[in-house]
Parts: sequence; C-alpha cells; structure tokens
Amino acid sequence: MLDSKRLVAQLCGLERRTSRSGKDSIDHVPGGRDDVANAVAGAAVLTIEAAAQPRVPIVSPAFYSRQMGWVGSGAENKTATQLFYESGYGRGGGSPWPGSDPFGREW
Repeated sequence: MLDSKRLVAQLCGLERRTSRSGKDSIDHVPGGRDDVANAVAGAAVLTIEAAAQPRVPIVSPAFYSRQMGWVGSGAENKTATQLFYESGYGRGGGSPWPGSDPFGREW
C-alpha cells in the first residue's frame, strides 16, 4: 500500500488544525484530497479490530442416543462420519437421527 504515490502524497498533505475552542482536527489542505488515505486508514482499523477478536472454535455437534450413547462428542476421538458408518446407518440401516425411526423408540 505504501508504494502508491497518491497515498503518500495524500498522507503528506494532511494538516493539523486547532479550532477556536481548542479542538484539534486533521484534514487535507483546501482543494486537496484524502480519499485514498481515508480508505487505507479505515482498512487498517478494521484489520486491527478483526485481529483483536477472539477466535471461536468450531466444534462438531453432539447428541445423546440411548442406543449409541453420546455421538459426536469427540470423547472417542472419532469423527461424526466414522460414528455414522460404525452405527450401521451408513450401510442402508435406519435413520441416524434419534426419534426418526418409528420402531426404535429412541425418544
């Protein structure tokens, strides 16, 4: 970003002004532009804020089945796909969802 001549010119053209009330402001010179400088500053702020956000871990969903116990909990260190096929449902058996098998009396 700093290789842009327009960006460097706009950053160098910014001035600090103090109003009569004593409040400071930074703005471009009269007739000047600061659109690229504002865009880069906004992108920098968003990047810093995004980096400060905690990352939420993605976990696999888990449900309890009386027939299989906890499925997808990760306690067995198996993926949900492995548990699905080991349960027999992946070989044309019943449904993998609790309560969806009318004869299973799961719930």
